[in-house]
Amino acid sequence: MIRDIAIERERIAREIALDDYATRIDEGKDRLRFQVEYSQSAMRNLQLVNGGAVLALLTFIGNTGLDFNFFGLWWAFFWFASGLVCSLAAYFGAFFSQHFFMKLTMYEAWNAQYRSRGAEEPYQTSAELDWGNRALYSAVILSTLSLVSFLVGAFVALFALQ
Repeated sequence: MIRDIAIERERIAREIALDDYATRIDEGKDRLRFQVEYSQSAMRNLQLVNGGAVLALLTFIGNTGLDFNFFGLWWAFFWFASGLVCSLAAYFGAFFSQHFFMKLTMYEAWNAQYRSRGAEEPYQTSAELDWGNRALYSAVILSTLSLVSFLVGAFVALFALQ
Protein backbone atom coordinates (compact mmCIF):
# COMPACT_ATOMS: atom_id res chain seq x y z
CA MET A 1 0.00 0.00 0.00
CA ILE A 2 2.70 2.52 1.00
CA ARG A 3 4.81 1.39 -1.95
CA ASP A 4 1.84 1.97 -4.29
CA ILE A 5 1.43 5.49 -2.94
CA ALA A 6 5.12 6.20 -3.51
CA ILE A 7 4.91 4.87 -7.07
CA GLU A 8 1.82 6.98 -7.74
CA ARG A 9 3.54 10.10 -6.37
CA GLU A 10 6.52 9.46 -8.63
CA ARG A 11 4.23 9.01 -11.64
CA ILE A 12 2.41 12.26 -10.84
CA ALA A 13 5.73 14.09 -10.38
CA ARG A 14 6.85 12.86 -13.81
CA GLU A 15 3.58 13.98 -15.40
CA ILE A 16 4.00 17.40 -13.83
CA ALA A 17 7.56 17.54 -15.15
CA LEU A 18 6.32 16.69 -18.67
CA ASP A 19 3.70 19.44 -18.44
CA ASP A 20 6.45 21.80 -17.25
CA TYR A 21 8.55 20.74 -20.23
CA ALA A 22 5.74 21.52 -22.68
CA THR A 23 5.09 24.87 -21.00
CA ARG A 24 8.77 25.84 -21.18
CA ILE A 25 8.98 24.88 -24.85
CA ASP A 26 6.00 27.12 -25.58
CA GLU A 27 7.56 29.93 -23.56
CA GLY A 28 10.81 29.51 -25.51
CA LYS A 29 8.87 29.98 -28.74
CA ASP A 30 7.22 33.10 -27.34
CA ARG A 31 10.59 34.50 -26.25
CA LEU A 32 11.91 34.13 -29.77
CA ARG A 33 8.89 36.02 -31.10
CA PHE A 34 9.39 38.73 -28.47
CA GLN A 35 13.05 38.99 -29.44
CA VAL A 36 12.11 39.89 -32.99
CA GLU A 37 9.38 42.32 -31.92
CA TYR A 38 11.60 44.16 -29.41
CA SER A 39 14.42 44.43 -31.88
CA GLN A 40 12.21 45.85 -34.60
CA SER A 41 10.49 48.25 -32.26
CA ALA A 42 13.74 49.59 -30.83
CA MET A 43 15.28 50.09 -34.26
CA ARG A 44 12.22 51.80 -35.69
CA ASN A 45 11.43 54.18 -32.88
CA LEU A 46 14.79 55.29 -31.57
CA GLN A 47 16.43 55.53 -34.96
CA LEU A 48 13.41 57.27 -36.41
CA VAL A 49 13.54 60.00 -33.80
CA ASN A 50 17.28 60.65 -33.92
CA GLY A 51 17.72 60.10 -37.66
CA GLY A 52 14.64 62.18 -38.39
CA ALA A 53 16.04 64.97 -36.26
CA VAL A 54 19.24 65.04 -38.32
CA LEU A 55 17.27 65.22 -41.57
CA ALA A 56 14.84 67.79 -40.20
CA LEU A 57 17.69 69.99 -39.02
CA LEU A 58 19.44 69.80 -42.39
CA THR A 59 16.18 70.58 -44.20
CA PHE A 60 15.42 73.48 -41.89
CA ILE A 61 18.86 75.00 -42.35
CA GLY A 62 18.68 74.62 -46.12
CA ASN A 63 15.23 76.20 -46.46
CA THR A 64 15.58 79.20 -44.17
CA GLY A 65 17.73 82.25 -44.23
CA LEU A 66 18.36 82.22 -40.51
CA ASP A 67 21.79 82.85 -39.13
CA PHE A 68 23.10 79.92 -37.18
CA ASN A 69 26.00 79.06 -34.98
CA PHE A 70 28.10 76.48 -36.85
CA PHE A 71 29.68 75.20 -33.63
CA GLY A 72 26.26 74.77 -32.02
CA LEU A 73 24.93 72.88 -35.04
CA TRP A 74 27.95 70.61 -34.98
CA TRP A 75 27.12 69.70 -31.38
CA ALA A 76 23.44 69.21 -32.24
CA PHE A 77 24.40 66.76 -34.98
CA PHE A 78 26.81 65.08 -32.58
CA TRP A 79 24.03 64.50 -30.04
CA PHE A 80 21.61 63.20 -32.65
CA ALA A 81 24.30 60.86 -34.02
CA SER A 82 25.03 59.70 -30.46
CA GLY A 83 21.35 58.92 -30.09
CA LEU A 84 21.50 56.82 -33.26
CA VAL A 85 24.51 54.89 -31.94
CA CYS A 86 22.84 54.33 -28.57
CA SER A 87 19.65 53.13 -30.24
CA LEU A 88 21.57 50.63 -32.34
CA ALA A 89 23.44 49.39 -29.27
CA ALA A 90 20.11 49.14 -27.39
CA TYR A 91 18.77 47.02 -30.23
CA PHE A 92 21.63 44.59 -29.74
CA GLY A 93 21.12 44.60 -25.98
CA ALA A 94 17.44 43.71 -26.44
CA PHE A 95 18.37 41.00 -28.90
CA PHE A 96 20.91 39.42 -26.56
CA SER A 97 18.64 39.67 -23.52
CA GLN A 98 16.00 37.64 -25.31
CA HIS A 99 18.66 35.23 -26.56
CA PHE A 100 19.79 34.48 -23.01
CA PHE A 101 16.23 34.31 -21.66
CA MET A 102 15.25 31.93 -24.45
CA LYS A 103 18.30 29.79 -23.64
CA LEU A 104 17.33 29.84 -19.96
CA THR A 105 13.82 28.70 -20.83
CA MET A 106 15.10 25.89 -23.01
CA TYR A 107 17.46 24.70 -20.26
CA GLU A 108 14.54 24.69 -17.83
CA ALA A 109 12.49 22.69 -20.34
CA TRP A 110 15.26 20.15 -20.81
CA ASN A 111 15.70 19.90 -17.04
CA ALA A 112 11.98 19.18 -16.75
CA GLN A 113 12.36 16.48 -19.37
CA TYR A 114 15.17 14.88 -17.35
CA ARG A 115 13.03 15.10 -14.19
CA SER A 116 10.20 13.35 -16.03
CA ARG A 117 12.50 10.36 -16.43
CA GLY A 118 13.58 10.52 -12.81
CA ALA A 119 17.07 11.79 -13.70
CA GLU A 120 19.11 14.65 -12.28
CA GLU A 121 18.88 18.09 -13.90
CA PRO A 122 22.08 18.57 -15.97
CA TYR A 123 21.61 22.23 -16.95
CA GLN A 124 22.43 25.16 -14.69
CA THR A 125 20.39 28.26 -15.49
CA SER A 126 21.83 30.98 -13.28
CA ALA A 127 24.43 32.18 -15.83
CA GLU A 128 21.81 32.68 -18.54
CA LEU A 129 19.58 34.58 -16.15
CA ASP A 130 22.47 36.84 -15.11
CA TRP A 131 23.59 37.52 -18.70
CA GLY A 132 20.01 38.07 -19.83
CA ASN A 133 19.45 40.61 -17.07
CA ARG A 134 22.72 42.39 -17.88
CA ALA A 135 21.79 42.64 -21.54
CA LEU A 136 18.29 43.80 -20.65
CA TYR A 137 19.54 46.50 -18.27
CA SER A 138 22.12 47.71 -20.77
CA ALA A 139 19.41 47.93 -23.45
CA VAL A 140 17.21 49.99 -21.14
CA ILE A 141 20.10 52.28 -20.20
CA LEU A 142 21.14 52.72 -23.83
CA SER A 143 17.55 53.45 -24.85
CA THR A 144 17.36 56.09 -22.15
CA LEU A 145 20.68 57.57 -23.31
CA SER A 146 19.33 57.64 -26.86
CA LEU A 147 16.31 59.60 -25.73
CA VAL A 148 18.47 61.95 -23.64
CA SER A 149 20.77 62.47 -26.63
CA PHE A 150 17.76 63.41 -28.72
CA LEU A 151 16.57 65.93 -26.14
CA VAL A 152 20.03 67.47 -25.70
CA GLY A 153 20.47 67.63 -29.48
CA ALA A 154 17.11 69.35 -29.86
CA PHE A 155 17.94 72.01 -27.27
CA VAL A 156 21.42 72.57 -28.68
CA ALA A 157 19.92 72.94 -32.17
CA LEU A 158 17.32 75.35 -30.86
CA PHE A 159 19.97 77.64 -29.40
CA ALA A 160 22.23 77.27 -32.45
CA LEU A 161 19.52 78.64 -34.74
CA GLN A 162 19.04 81.99 -33.01
